[in-house]
Amino acid sequence: QAGYFICFLPFEKGVPTGVWEVFANGFAGVDPIESVSDAVYRPMGLAEGPNGSLYISDTEKGKVWNISFRGDKATFGTEELAQMEIEKQKSNIRRPDPVHDDLQRAVTTVGEQLYYAYCGTCHQQSGMGASGRFPSLVGTDWVTGDKERLIQVVMHGLEGPIDVNGESYNGQMPQHSFLSDEQIAQVLTHIRQNFGNNASPISEAEVTAVRSQKVEINQ
Repeated sequence: QAGYFICFLPFEKGVPTGVWEVFANGFAGVDPIESVSDAVYRPMGLAEGPNGSLYISDTEKGKVWNISFRGDKATFGTEELAQMEIEKQKSNIRRPDPVHDDLQRAVTTVGEQLYYAYCGTCHQQSGMGASGRFPSLVGTDWVTGDKERLIQVVMHGLEGPIDVNGESYNGQMPQHSFLSDEQIAQVLTHIRQNFGNNASPISEAEVTAVRSQKVEINQ
């Protein structure tokens, strides 16, 4: 996960005039940020106060920071600029290394591979989802309960308001009918038996039976 920091980019007459710099970092509180639910804070809103100070608002806990400069510009020099360059090497800022930063290098099962390919972007590596946007897959009846409903959700998608673990969502999950019956069985078995879930596996035959039915998802 990249981001979670504030950068400064010099402008003149509406045109960038220099290289961007890290202005404030460390909001996430973890390094690396593997899932959005891992981050302690997510800076999103910026506003300038009448005295020139900067307000930064957070979406995770509703926190607001007020930043003002009280130092001496004359003492800011080469050493400070070097520290700013070091900050750019943090994992949430620098360009990822295709080998060392590959969070899926330990993936071994087909179900896990399918999960990261088609599910992990929204539901995250941890299965925790993203609050207010993508539901968690952890400890919810949507995952560990009715097999047929779960298969239909993956195969045909889902749109409209739902409640997951006491939190309301109103989005759209795309259909994944392009996956084979075996692949759907593999990825759903992975979800039902990981992230702290301990439900029975789903077989290819169960997916095939659902594919032949009329679509009817009971929320």
